[in-house]
Amino acid sequence: MASKMKNSGFTLMELMVAISILSLLTTFVVANYSSNEKERNLRQEAGKVLWSLEQAQNMSLTGEVFDNFVPDSYEWQIKDCGINNCTVLIVAKKVSGGAKTVQTIVLKKVGLAITAGGANDGTLTAVFAPPRGKMQLTENQTAINVNIFNEEDSSYCLEGNTISGRLGLSSGICN
Repeated sequence: MASKMKNSGFTLMELMVAISILSLLTTFVVANYSSNEKERNLRQEAGKVLWSLEQAQNMSLTGEVFDNFVPDSYEWQIKDCGINNCTVLIVAKKVSGGAKTVQTIVLKKVGLAITAGGANDGTLTAVFAPPRGKMQLTENQTAINVNIFNEEDSSYCLEGNTISGRLGLSSGICN
Protein backbone atom coordinates (compact mmCIF):
# COMPACT_ATOMS: atom_id res chain seq x y z
CA MET A 1 0.00 0.00 0.00
CA ALA A 2 1.28 3.28 -0.98
CA SER A 3 0.36 6.13 1.26
CA LYS A 4 0.22 9.63 -0.06
CA MET A 5 1.53 12.37 2.17
CA LYS A 6 -0.08 15.71 1.78
CA ASN A 7 1.90 18.81 2.65
CA SER A 8 -0.39 21.23 4.38
CA GLY A 9 2.13 23.61 6.00
CA PHE A 10 3.38 27.06 5.04
CA THR A 11 6.42 27.64 2.92
CA LEU A 12 9.35 29.58 4.29
CA MET A 13 8.57 32.48 1.96
CA GLU A 14 4.96 32.72 3.19
CA LEU A 15 6.13 32.79 6.82
CA MET A 16 8.69 35.52 6.09
CA VAL A 17 6.08 37.69 4.35
CA ALA A 18 3.65 37.27 7.28
CA ILE A 19 6.35 38.12 9.85
CA SER A 20 7.42 41.17 7.81
CA ILE A 21 3.86 42.51 7.67
CA LEU A 22 3.38 41.90 11.40
CA SER A 23 6.63 43.68 12.30
CA LEU A 24 5.72 46.63 10.06
CA LEU A 25 2.32 47.02 11.77
CA THR A 26 3.94 46.75 15.20
CA THR A 27 6.38 49.53 14.29
CA PHE A 28 3.50 51.85 13.34
CA VAL A 29 1.63 51.12 16.58
CA VAL A 30 4.67 51.74 18.79
CA ALA A 31 5.57 54.96 16.94
CA ASN A 32 1.99 56.26 17.25
CA TYR A 33 1.85 55.35 20.93
CA SER A 34 5.06 57.18 21.83
CA SER A 35 4.14 60.29 19.83
CA ASN A 36 0.81 60.60 21.68
CA GLU A 37 2.35 60.14 25.13
CA LYS A 38 2.83 63.89 25.72
CA GLU A 39 -0.73 64.65 24.61
CA ARG A 40 -2.12 61.97 26.94
CA ASN A 41 -0.06 63.36 29.82
CA LEU A 42 -1.39 66.89 29.13
CA ARG A 43 -4.97 65.64 29.02
CA GLN A 44 -4.48 63.76 32.29
CA GLU A 45 -2.91 66.74 34.09
CA ALA A 46 -5.61 69.11 32.78
CA GLY A 47 -8.18 66.66 34.13
CA LYS A 48 -6.49 66.86 37.55
CA VAL A 49 -6.84 70.66 37.57
CA LEU A 50 -10.56 70.47 36.71
CA TRP A 51 -11.07 67.66 39.22
CA SER A 52 -9.45 69.73 42.00
CA LEU A 53 -11.75 72.68 41.26
CA GLU A 54 -14.78 70.39 41.34
CA GLN A 55 -13.44 68.79 44.53
CA ALA A 56 -13.28 72.17 46.30
CA GLN A 57 -16.85 72.87 45.22
CA ASN A 58 -18.03 69.44 46.41
CA MET A 59 -16.33 69.91 49.79
CA SER A 60 -18.26 73.14 50.19
CA LEU A 61 -21.55 71.54 49.21
CA THR A 62 -21.12 68.66 51.64
CA GLY A 63 -19.58 70.74 54.45
CA GLU A 64 -16.62 68.44 54.84
CA VAL A 65 -14.85 68.56 58.23
CA PHE A 66 -11.12 67.82 58.72
CA ASP A 67 -9.92 66.60 62.14
CA ASN A 68 -12.48 68.71 64.05
CA PHE A 69 -11.64 71.70 61.84
CA VAL A 70 -14.94 73.09 60.53
CA PRO A 71 -14.14 75.55 57.72
CA ASP A 72 -16.27 78.52 56.70
CA SER A 73 -14.99 78.37 53.12
CA TYR A 74 -12.88 76.30 50.76
CA GLU A 75 -10.33 77.95 48.49
CA TRP A 76 -8.91 76.58 45.28
CA GLN A 77 -5.60 78.27 44.49
CA ILE A 78 -3.27 78.21 41.48
CA LYS A 79 -0.47 80.43 40.21
CA ASP A 80 0.99 81.13 36.78
CA CYS A 81 3.87 78.72 36.47
CA GLY A 82 6.33 77.27 34.03
CA ILE A 83 6.50 73.63 33.11
CA ASN A 84 7.35 71.36 36.09
CA ASN A 85 6.71 74.04 38.76
CA CYS A 86 2.95 73.88 39.09
CA THR A 87 0.83 73.08 42.11
CA VAL A 88 -2.86 73.37 42.81
CA LEU A 89 -4.00 73.84 46.41
CA ILE A 90 -7.29 73.29 48.15
CA VAL A 91 -7.35 75.16 51.45
CA ALA A 92 -10.07 75.05 54.10
CA LYS A 93 -10.38 78.41 55.89
CA LYS A 94 -12.14 79.88 58.90
CA VAL A 95 -13.29 83.47 59.17
CA SER A 96 -11.35 83.71 62.44
CA GLY A 97 -8.12 83.20 60.51
CA GLY A 98 -7.41 79.48 60.80
CA ALA A 99 -6.53 77.58 57.63
CA LYS A 100 -5.70 74.02 56.72
CA THR A 101 -4.30 72.81 53.41
CA VAL A 102 -6.52 69.91 52.41
CA GLN A 103 -4.88 68.89 49.14
CA THR A 104 -1.75 69.77 47.22
CA ILE A 105 -1.70 68.55 43.65
CA VAL A 106 1.63 68.67 41.81
CA LEU A 107 1.32 68.79 38.05
CA LYS A 108 3.91 67.02 35.92
CA LYS A 109 5.35 68.42 32.69
CA VAL A 110 2.65 71.07 32.21
CA GLY A 111 2.40 74.81 32.81
CA LEU A 112 -0.46 77.11 33.80
CA ALA A 113 -1.27 80.57 32.44
CA ILE A 114 -4.20 82.49 33.93
CA THR A 115 -5.89 84.55 31.21
CA ALA A 116 -8.97 85.74 33.14
CA GLY A 117 -10.11 85.86 36.75
CA GLY A 118 -6.70 86.10 38.37
CA ALA A 119 -5.02 88.80 40.40
CA ASN A 120 -2.24 91.01 39.05
CA ASP A 121 0.40 88.81 40.71
CA GLY A 122 -0.54 85.79 38.57
CA THR A 123 -2.59 83.96 41.19
CA LEU A 124 -6.13 82.74 40.97
CA THR A 125 -8.24 81.95 44.01
CA ALA A 126 -11.77 80.62 43.73
CA VAL A 127 -13.70 80.58 47.00
CA PHE A 128 -16.57 78.20 47.67
CA ALA A 129 -18.73 78.91 50.72
CA PRO A 130 -21.10 76.38 52.27
CA PRO A 131 -23.92 75.50 52.05
CA ARG A 132 -24.51 76.39 48.39
CA GLY A 133 -20.99 75.95 47.07
CA LYS A 134 -21.22 78.94 44.73
CA MET A 135 -17.87 79.99 43.27
CA GLN A 136 -16.73 83.51 44.13
CA LEU A 137 -13.73 85.30 42.66
CA THR A 138 -11.79 88.31 43.83
CA GLU A 139 -12.40 91.76 42.37
CA ASN A 140 -16.01 90.96 41.36
CA GLN A 141 -14.96 88.94 38.33
CA THR A 142 -17.44 86.46 36.90
CA ALA A 143 -15.28 84.01 34.95
CA ILE A 144 -11.98 82.19 35.04
CA ASN A 145 -9.86 81.04 32.13
CA VAL A 146 -6.70 79.03 32.68
CA ASN A 147 -4.51 77.67 29.88
CA ILE A 148 -2.90 74.35 30.71
CA PHE A 149 -0.06 73.70 28.27
CA ASN A 150 2.96 71.53 27.55
CA GLU A 151 6.21 71.91 25.59
CA GLU A 152 4.57 70.76 22.36
CA ASP A 153 2.28 73.80 21.98
CA SER A 154 -0.73 71.72 22.93
CA SER A 155 -3.11 73.20 25.46
CA TYR A 156 -6.40 72.85 27.28
CA CYS A 157 -8.60 75.65 28.55
CA LEU A 158 -10.18 75.42 32.00
CA GLU A 159 -13.24 77.64 32.14
CA GLY A 160 -15.46 78.50 35.06
CA ASN A 161 -18.34 80.90 35.46
CA THR A 162 -19.56 82.28 38.79
CA ILE A 163 -23.02 83.14 37.44
CA SER A 164 -23.95 79.84 35.79
CA GLY A 165 -21.70 77.69 38.00
CA ARG A 166 -20.42 75.91 34.90
CA LEU A 167 -16.96 74.37 35.06
CA GLY A 168 -15.41 72.81 32.00
CA LEU A 169 -12.32 71.79 30.13
CA SER A 170 -11.88 72.19 26.38
CA SER A 171 -9.06 71.51 23.96
CA GLY A 172 -7.19 74.57 22.72
CA ILE A 173 -6.28 78.02 24.01
CA CYS A 174 -8.74 80.08 26.06
CA ASN A 175 -10.40 82.97 24.21
